[in-house]
Amino acid sequence: MQLRLFDPENPLRERFSESFFRRLPTSPGVYWMQDRFGRVIYVGKAKNLRARLRSYRAKKFTSLPIKTQRLLLNVHEIHWEETPDEMAAFLLESEYLRALRPRFNVIGTTSGSYSYFSFSESDEGFTLELTVGHTPESKNRRVFGAYRGIASVRYTHAALARWLWVNARGRCDWPVLFYKPLLPAHVFIPWSANEGSPNEISREMIPAYIEVYLLGFAPLPEIILPDDEPSPLLQMIWRDDQIRLARFFHSCESLRRLREKFHLGDRPLSISEVDDLRIIAREASRRHFEYLCDN
Repeated sequence: MQLRLFDPENPLRERFSESFFRRLPTSPGVYWMQDRFGRVIYVGKAKNLRARLRSYRAKKFTSLPIKTQRLLLNVHEIHWEETPDEMAAFLLESEYLRALRPRFNVIGTTSGSYSYFSFSESDEGFTLELTVGHTPESKNRRVFGAYRGIASVRYTHAALARWLWVNARGRCDWPVLFYKPLLPAHVFIPWSANEGSPNEISREMIPAYIEVYLLGFAPLPEIILPDDEPSPLLQMIWRDDQIRLARFFHSCESLRRLREKFHLGDRPLSISEVDDLRIIAREASRRHFEYLCDN
């Protein structure tokens, strides 16, 4: 092991003069750092751009985390963009992170995993579809989302399809495929020749129940198995489905609250919109907490 006689100098002091940092604005904004090849390697936000960037230069190099040391060793250019306020800086940073995916950023470089439900009704039956990762076309069908996560949404999709089958057909005459925990993304449920449902839900009301559920206004009516379905396997599937549908309703409610807070109606939201709205809501909660602590 070789000991250093002198601590290494902070690279920013060698590459950027004090006058460079004095010229920086004191307003909120976003800054990005580039390496010697011009590649963006880090994006950050600041309430005060001058104070934030100066902090990189002022600190003793060896006191910084190893990752920050590696970042500063690679920085050859620094650029910035001012924003009207700190919230705008949050949103602009989020946009740049998703677009540029810088090497030294870990959080926020990819959008969360989001999914959408869509359904349509015809004389032959009911179609339920799950789309992952992008907004589906809304032609001739109703689209809901974006819901965060993939696994929980896929299990909910299967539970919702089974709920639809029993209420649309009045019995559990499922195909073998429906006994699986996960179903194909596209599911068609044919209407039954028999009128009515074991849960006394009319055919015309089924789409309305699905809509108010996925929009986060009300949970689905509890599923009651027909008397002639005593199978232990069916009972277990129903119980698990009830739990999954109830849990997923919390996600629907959360998305509804975001829509109402920002007056977005009930249209499907894009993935970037949901990401940005969550950033805004999280920052508002942080500010409220700080206000409570100060008062």
